[in-house]
Amino acid sequence: MTSIAALIEALTKYVASARVVTSFDVLGVTIFVYDYFLTLGMEVEFVWSSKWGFMKVLYLLQRYLPFLDSVCLCLMHQLSADIDTRVCLIVESARGWLMIIGFALSELILTLRAWAVWERSMRVGIFLSVLFTLTLAAELAVTRLFLHGLRFSEKPYPEFVGCFITGANHLVSFNWIVLMIYEAVTLVLMIIPAIAAYRNGGNIPFYHVIYRDGLMVYVYLFTFSIINVVVVNTLPVRHTNNLRYRRRLKWFHRKSISICSHQWNVYSIQC
Repeated sequence: MTSIAALIEALTKYVASARVVTSFDVLGVTIFVYDYFLTLGMEVEFVWSSKWGFMKVLYLLQRYLPFLDSVCLCLMHQLSADIDTRVCLIVESARGWLMIIGFALSELILTLRAWAVWERSMRVGIFLSVLFTLTLAAELAVTRLFLHGLRFSEKPYPEFVGCFITGANHLVSFNWIVLMIYEAVTLVLMIIPAIAAYRNGGNIPFYHVIYRDGLMVYVYLFTFSIINVVVVNTLPVRHTNNLRYRRRLKWFHRKSISICSHQWNVYSIQC
């Protein structure tokens, strides 16, 4: 009887925690969709009407990819009433790899911006290319190990909703650590020319768009990476799978349109 009571207590705690995670998922999706419509007008004005090019394709991929992995697949994982363990594994694997693709696209946009403020210096370009490649390789390796450690079981009771995760690991926190290092380096690369630009004077409103808003994005991302590392290593391991997607829902859409529309035009990086 004691073991049964312990199992019931553990399951009760799991369900309560899962409901909290699901609530945050739904909240994140709601904020994402709301923010999408807030910035849609700017997107139509500055992006849709521009000529097709590498940066425009890159932007649109990152803009709309979250609708697949961070909305559709996320809600399928959390809210499906009849999903089985095989489908859960497929969904989670797809989310994991799409997340890495999304992060890579996001960081690539920010990397190109950092390179642009250095006036496309060859040395800086080579340095950023090597750093980006090493970061992406580390992210891919960590994600592969994390997904390999995921375990799903059948529903503990018929009314259970979503995937029943019974095994995971904290390796995903290394993704945030790697991103913290990468973003710290790119933040420094943004600060150095920003200081020089303000000392020399010039087009102050333009500098506000390029440097002030750009630095805010990097500081925001760096802060979120720290929060993710702390949360992932604090919560029970079975919930880390659901926390790795929060950051991507929140950061990209607010700043990207206004920044890209000014900066890409100035540096002839066409949207």
